[in-house]
Amino acid sequence: MYQAGRLRADGNVSGTGAADLPQPKRLLPTDVVVTLSEGRHHDLVGAQETDQVDFKSRSYELSRDKDKQDLVADVAAFANARGGILVLGVETAEAPAERVEMAVSFEGHQLGAVSEEQYRKVLHDRITPLVRDVRFRTFDAGSNDGAASVVTVIEIPAQPDRDKPFIVDRLVNDDDHRISHAIGWPERSGDSTFWHPKERIQQLIATGHRFGEQLALQNDESNAADVEMEAAWAASGVEPPTPRLSVQLVPQESSGAFADFFGRDAMDLRQWAPLRSAGFGWSLQWHAPQLSGNRFVASDDEAALLMSRDGIVTVATSLRTRSFMWGASTQDVGLPLNRFAVTEWITEVVRLAYEFVGGRLYPANWEICVVAHDLLPDPVVSLRPVVGPFIAPPMFPANATTKEVGIRVAGTGNWQTDSYLVLAEFYGQGFGQPPPAIIGADPATKTIDLLSLNNFR
Repeated sequence: MYQAGRLRADGNVSGTGAADLPQPKRLLPTDVVVTLSEGRHHDLVGAQETDQVDFKSRSYELSRDKDKQDLVADVAAFANARGGILVLGVETAEAPAERVEMAVSFEGHQLGAVSEEQYRKVLHDRITPLVRDVRFRTFDAGSNDGAASVVTVIEIPAQPDRDKPFIVDRLVNDDDHRISHAIGWPERSGDSTFWHPKERIQQLIATGHRFGEQLALQNDESNAADVEMEAAWAASGVEPPTPRLSVQLVPQESSGAFADFFGRDAMDLRQWAPLRSAGFGWSLQWHAPQLSGNRFVASDDEAALLMSRDGIVTVATSLRTRSFMWGASTQDVGLPLNRFAVTEWITEVVRLAYEFVGGRLYPANWEICVVAHDLLPDPVVSLRPVVGPFIAPPMFPANATTKEVGIRVAGTGNWQTDSYLVLAEFYGQGFGQPPPAIIGADPATKTIDLLSLNNFR
């Protein structure tokens, strides 16, 4: 266990000068959880508190009203922002140059000091509405004065905007005196908790009274898939009238869940790679997905892939990316798409949903949606012929036949078949071309074989 001195009452670290303090570093909640799970506590020394990471030197003593208030305020503050983690049992010190608190030692607390059942009861009773999917995790912290100690992590995922703000009972004032009928609206800002003023709370209540029916109607009509699509376009930075493509898979009637969205699931996702090593598909080893609120986000120039905790997989991309325009020349007229890229992008997104998400959420089926925007009139988007020794079908090149293409397919459970069905519709609606025109397609079996694309290199 790393030991960099102990905090004194004045906030300084005894036995350690400012020059001895580690350099502060910013870590994502995922990084903190994975590092603790692997027993590499020393790698967290210097980790600074952020808007998503908060270190506590001890557990909350629920026999004290002040600690109850601190617990609900800290959890609600993350819920009102974009989620985060509370790490209990970590001493901090202020980095002199950065003016920010950072981890310097892992003291831990006694096993059993944190009762998940009691903590949850306090959160349930004192925060409105309920903060969903809060998770408690315990990690070995070595020994402290000869006794085994642990570090507890409380994970607060990003919450739906429709549930915000999360309001807490302000149980006590700053003098530790109990207050009746008092509420507060905490929100995480930087490495601190900000309390919204009473004027803001009154304004929100007044707005709700005036527009309650309209707001309720909007919430009823909100669609999680639409929200994810909007987030994907925002992450990609692509806006009309750029020719662009979106692919989205929504799991239907899932019977499972992500077991460790902050930890092992994140690590596994970062190891995901295309079936073909030379593929244009979304290698998440290249794009390094980051946890943002309640979803993973992997972005590139004019492209983004999002995966929500509910399992919705969404890609939004310009058709001008280096993948789709691979092999194009300045003499080309319009926007000629590389057919290898069209096949691989769509197929790899379907495979990612089926094999990665499907193996965790076990949906009864998938709904697959593919939409192409602004294919006409300028520039006209076309499918480029195959180059090299392989003979292209005589119908190529084929210009787009419509401005917009919208495809919605109920999955069959086989990613190769469903990729074929989607691509057949895309080629047909968008370019008036039959399934044999799809690179990698086998019309006899109605499947896509990505490995067969190696024959066209």
